Amino acid sequence: MSSMRRVLLLCALLSGAAAACRVTTTERLAPPEAVHVEHGSAARSWNVSREGAVIGRVVLFEAEERPEAPVFMVQNEVGQDLGMIDGLGRAWRYRPHQREAEWVGTGTVAEGAALILGAPLCELEEIPLSSALEAAQRR
Repeated sequence: MSSMRRVLLLCALLSGAAAACRVTTTERLAPPEAVHVEHGSAARSWNVSREGAVIGRVVLFEAEERPEAPVFMVQNEVGQDLGMIDGLGRAWRYRPHQREAEWVGTGTVAEGAALILGAPLCELEEIPLSSALEAAQRR
């Protein structure tokens, strides 16, 4: 077999192998009629402390139509949302430049806040909601 035929045969085999390794991803947005927006408001708030220093805040939001499905937003000390804890105790941390939040664990609200903030052994101290809102507005 000539060297030219060998090269052509090798190219054909390699191109077939490369085609078998392709991955295609398709995303489709939900149609507008399938989307349901829930309205809610902040109901309670807590400071998250570690060794006496405030390292963040947890704010409870309750949906108007479904009060049985609370959402706890976890914020850093300057009021930026870092993650959330759902009504089942699942903690999700937002990651920069990622579309989806990362599940970091399941447990109590204090445990979830600790996982999201990256601070083990933290404590929650309830504060008046007005204090949390005023602190957020000052920033």
